[in-house]
Parts: sequence; structure tokens; C-alpha cells
Amino acid sequence: MMTNEEDSDFWLQESFEDAVAKVIIAQYETKIAKNDGAHPKDVLSLDCVRKRFEKSIPYIPSNSRVTAVHYENGELAIDQFDLVNDPLPEKGSLVMKLEASKYWPDAYTNILFFRRVDKVPHHFLCEPRSVKYLFWHIVARNEHGLDGERFCLYVTPDGNVKHARLNDIFVNGQRIDWPVFQKNERANSGLLALNTVADKRFCWSIVAKDGQANVELGCMQEEIKSLLYARSLPLTATGRKRPVLHLVAAHRRRIKEGIDIDISQYLRGTSTVEMNGTQFTICPPQTLGLTKN
Repeated sequence: MMTNEEDSDFWLQESFEDAVAKVIIAQYETKIAKNDGAHPKDVLSLDCVRKRFEKSIPYIPSNSRVTAVHYENGELAIDQFDLVNDPLPEKGSLVMKLEASKYWPDAYTNILFFRRVDKVPHHFLCEPRSVKYLFWHIVARNEHGLDGERFCLYVTPDGNVKHARLNDIFVNGQRIDWPVFQKNERANSGLLALNTVADKRFCWSIVAKDGQANVELGCMQEEIKSLLYARSLPLTATGRKRPVLHLVAAHRRRIKEGIDIDISQYLRGTSTVEMNGTQFTICPPQTLGLTKN
């Protein structure tokens, strides 16, 4: 069940502005942690992380969309991807909820990137006839910079999302693998990311591009009104440096003061608004079939 905060306009919550700011900060990190627990071939380099940010803009979905899950024996159960109604995405990213982690207790943002591939690295074993994905779990930490690792998931013909097995590590002649709980955690997170990105075709979003720091914000029409309203407000020192945070603050102010904005001309296709050097693109749902203005 949602809490009152979870059920309210996500953009009005302080946690939303905080999440956006931290995703931006992470894209300017210059230090990479050495993850000794990862497979040697899956340790992330700073260059690898930079490529992930360049190839797939971090996506923070609106809480107007709800993910249905179920539990078995008190634990989150892995559901299937709905292959009948949803096309599997080619690539994407998802800013995950930041929860206390025994692995990264000082983490300040948590992002999952993925890309569909025809072949996986040799040390991953997947089932035949499955759809394969490489995932990059990137965690930004207060004391250690960027951390995380690469892993592999696959989707079976009946929609089950599974973690690949290790293929090349043996101890005393026996092949070893990741712990079951770790594979289940990754499969759950990966399924959530695949579902959320597949669902984007029904959703409005605003993509903010500001040089090295880019972010995609799931939204509704009220947030689009706030983008246009933000252009009429004087920029604070923070707003001049990070116009996307100016947008979030403007939304709170507009809703509080009950100001309405006519956005009809911006609902006919993809539109771009520039504010202090940052380009904001209003992206309509693909299902509306709107063409670019």
C-alpha cells in the first residue's frame, strides 16, 4: 500500500528534488571504486560508466505509474514480463529507489542501465532461445565515487526473467556461481527496469540536457505547465547553475499559488524549451502517435 507521501505528486516531494540533484551530481564524479567482489571482467571503469550515461539518459519515472508485485513466503517473488502486451525494450535506464544497502551504505544514488544484445561475454551462461541483456548497476557513493558492476539477465520465451550463470570459475573442479539471493535481487531489479522502460510508451516525460549532466523526468501535464511557468521566474543562484532544479522548484510554487498555464500548443508533438543553457524536450507518449513539431 502506498503511504501518503508516495500517493502525492512526486514532484512536490522534497525527496524528488533531492533525487534529481543527486543523479546530476553523479554524472560529474571522477573517481571509480575498485569492486573486488565483482568478476574481473565485470568491474566497471570510469570510461565505461561515462559511456552508459551518454548512451542512455537516467530516467526517473512519475509515481503516477504503479508497479504490481506479489510476495511468496514473505519474500518478493519474481514475476514474468508480459510478452503478449509489451514489446521488450532495446535499451534503457532506471533510477532505482535508494534503500539501505549492506553493500553500499554510503550510496547517494542508484542507477540501472541495460542493453539488449545478441551475444553475451563468454563467462555468462544463458538458456537457449532467450532474449539476452547486459546490465550495468552504477552506484554513486559519498566516499568512494562511482561503484557497481556489470551482470547479465535473460528473458525466456514464456517471459521469465532470470540471471545468467557463471561459466568460467571453478573451485576444486566444481563450477561456482553467484549466491541465489544475489541473483534473485538482480532479476527483480532487472524486471522492474524492463517493465518501467516498456511502460514509457504510455507516459509523458521531460528530458533535460545540460552538457555532461542529463536526466529524463516522468511527468504529467501539470509538470509541463510548470516548465513554461519556470521560464517566467527569475533564476536563483542554484537555478542558474542547474535549471532542472529551478524547474522542480517552480512546479512547487505554481501548484501552491494555483497558477494555470495554457499548454495546448505543446501537446501536439515533441517540443523543445531552452532555459539558461539547458535544453528541455517535452516528449509525448509514443502511443499517441504524435509527430515532431
